[in-house]
Amino acid sequence: MSFLVLDSSALDEKKWGSLLVNSPQSTFYHSLEWSLIWERSCDYAKSLFFIEEEGTSYRIGLPLVRIKKKGLVSYFSMPMGTYGGPVSSNLTESSLQDFIHKVLTKIRSFTLSKIEMVDFENSHGSLSKAGFQRDIANTHLVDLKGIDVKQLLNKRGYQQAVKKGLDVRKAEKPEDIRRCYQLYLATSRRHKNSPKYPQLFYENLFNLGSKAGWLQWWLAIEREKIAAYMITFAFKKQVYFWDAASDSEILNLRPNDLLMGHSLSWAQNYNYENFNLGSTPAGSEGVVKFKEEWGGKLKSYPGYVKRTPLGRFIGLLRGR
Repeated sequence: MSFLVLDSSALDEKKWGSLLVNSPQSTFYHSLEWSLIWERSCDYAKSLFFIEEEGTSYRIGLPLVRIKKKGLVSYFSMPMGTYGGPVSSNLTESSLQDFIHKVLTKIRSFTLSKIEMVDFENSHGSLSKAGFQRDIANTHLVDLKGIDVKQLLNKRGYQQAVKKGLDVRKAEKPEDIRRCYQLYLATSRRHKNSPKYPQLFYENLFNLGSKAGWLQWWLAIEREKIAAYMITFAFKKQVYFWDAASDSEILNLRPNDLLMGHSLSWAQNYNYENFNLGSTPAGSEGVVKFKEEWGGKLKSYPGYVKRTPLGRFIGLLRGR
């Protein structure tokens, strides 16, 4: 049995893919594609894969994105709160503790600030024994086996969008991506948020996924103009909502309801079992109402962070 630290070019894609298929903890965000999008889009990001190999197979794996800014290094599995953490077909508490110890030993450095992991399946509680602090985040899940999406399409917002003549199609060309990014920036300004992703991130996402089965990039069209978009990822039996934005001038036409209904219908028609509606920030009553109206049920899951003395000092300086 050997312990490996590989970059994306050295990773055996077939072995990694097999590990994800057989691991109950794996999500789309564990995929090689998600890591590649980060390192191709942000010069401060590099993807690394920490692996315990047994024979000709990867037994345990942990994808991490290393972020280096202003001389400080942080590791995320995965960035921006998307799901991550170790994956294995048979991960015991003792093997997890040993594996995490090896990971921490490998990444130790004078410039290390912190390491964060999101544990969507709540299967890595022993991380607390390795000095990680635990926090709780929320999402909403739609059980596609337990609801009839056709009934949800009777919602007033969805029917209003249809009656107003809005249509849905997939993103098809670079001009679509540029328009979507404009909507993303405008929505960020409207909510007084700083943009998290550069335009290149969206371009790489489209280039990697447009001809693959995992990307569904839906557009709401009003008079031949993109009024809103919704991006989802399909992985195993799950569909994951990632991002959406809309033109504030035509929100009354309910393009967001149109896209949600269309995406849920697509997922149910293709026999996916769950639709993950994405992070639900605390205090976002409007978001919660929207998700619940579309059949979402609250799911809480833990995230873990381990800060080094340097990271704790930086946090004090920043008032955190």
